[in-house]
Amino acid sequence: VLSVLILLLAGSLWGVAEILPVSTALHCAFGALILLAARVAVPYVGTSLLIGLVVCMFKTASATFMVCQWTGVLSLTVSFEIMHALFRSRMSTETGRAVVIGAGTCLLALPVFTGWITLVAAHPYWIEGGWVRIGTYALTTTAPAMLAGMLLAPLGIRLENALVASDIAVRPPAYWFGGMVLVATWSIALLT
Repeated sequence: VLSVLILLLAGSLWGVAEILPVSTALHCAFGALILLAARVAVPYVGTSLLIGLVVCMFKTASATFMVCQWTGVLSLTVSFEIMHALFRSRMSTETGRAVVIGAGTCLLALPVFTGWITLVAAHPYWIEGGWVRIGTYALTTTAPAMLAGMLLAPLGIRLENALVASDIAVRPPAYWFGGMVLVATWSIALLT
């Protein structure tokens, strides 16, 4: 029950961040932070994909839904799974691992996203823009996302470690608080 609540909360909090009018780079970096924090709490392969699906449902429920955003969120979660599998045990420090996974997730999401959106979804905006649009996106979104991911991703691990150390997650009020946060985030999605 606690693992499901954590995954729902993580996806919902990331979903709220997705409807904020900030740059895509910050959305990506915040996504990396959430994915790392959730992976510390629920250490199973594939959990980031479940979080991504919650974010996609959140985006669908809000008025700001676009197929490109679904593709971006799922590209980020797939990239996170790959980067986490490659680097989860190869770094000597937890912070170093988080920096590499955070930046690498944002970098790897670029070819995953552009490949899917142009070759599979055949989205006219991306096809018409060609390599120039992809290159511009890499410079204006992916590069800042990598930098932000390097800074924010370690916070995800620190946040989760602090929560685990405090044993707050195993106390009954934490379940009630988690439920209230879920209701609040989904209310925001439905009202925007």
